[in-house]
Amino acid sequence: MRQEQKRQASGIERRDFLRGAGIAAAGAAAALPGTAGAAEVKENPQEQVKSRYQENDHVRRYYELNRL
Repeated sequence: MRQEQKRQASGIERRDFLRGAGIAAAGAAAALPGTAGAAEVKENPQEQVKSRYQENDHVRRYYELNRL
């Protein structure tokens, strides 16, 4: 009987609170992707043909240590 009185005094049950919190979190997560704009990085033609991969000592050491 004492637990029943506590539930009535608080006005909201634990399950109802957790259910509401879950629904609110799902709604907030669904709203976020629409608010952020996509940032696009555009490369000029010189950057597109630039060599990026450099096999240096650090890379060679990594390959040596991770050989199968």
